[in-house]
Amino acid sequence: MYVLPSLPLHFLHNNNPSAALTEGAEKHVRQLFAGHLPPDYVYHNLQHTQAVVNAVQYIGKGNHLPAPLLAVAVAAAWFHDTGYINGNDNHEQSSCRIMRLFLEQQGVSPEIINLAEGCIMATCMPQNPQNLLEATLADADLYHLATPHFFTTGNLLRQELALRQQKIYSDKEWTEQSLHFLKTHYYHTPFAIKMLEKGKKRNIKALQAKYMALNAG
Repeated sequence: MYVLPSLPLHFLHNNNPSAALTEGAEKHVRQLFAGHLPPDYVYHNLQHTQAVVNAVQYIGKGNHLPAPLLAVAVAAAWFHDTGYINGNDNHEQSSCRIMRLFLEQQGVSPEIINLAEGCIMATCMPQNPQNLLEATLADADLYHLATPHFFTTGNLLRQELALRQQKIYSDKEWTEQSLHFLKTHYYHTPFAIKMLEKGKKRNIKALQAKYMALNAG
């Protein structure tokens, strides 16, 4: 069972992080992606980031995160893939550096920045969140696994891997890999487990049917 971070909530309230951590973060990340993200990032881009932000808000509220902590998770969601402007390698660490520089300039306290960095690092695979705040972003980053958009987003990721890393998968290879990923993945927060596992199971069944058809062919 994940718990809230140990940082006292009154400290977050006194530092009033909401404005810098949400509106300011969104504006900054939009500018970063518009000016610096190569166009062949067809999956890890602004559209994906916006989807993760929306999922953080949905999952965070469902898990009853206090508003100041939810603002931290939203900020981390905006920044969590900004490191791709510097390439694929260690992009989570790069995202943390980009976020820290911005938030320091906004006067956000080191304690709050550390919380946000923990959220970003919790998206590293395999995911290993340490508290409910980190688990919220970890679940939001893979929210699409449980939606009807899973196959569309998966194709975008497949295309990006081919463009950026020259990793080419056959239909059978991609289906097998996707099936393994969904079967071994699990959501962390109580709300995500309640609301998303059923949709993920539907996608697993669809992948299994596709894999059987590919093998039969």
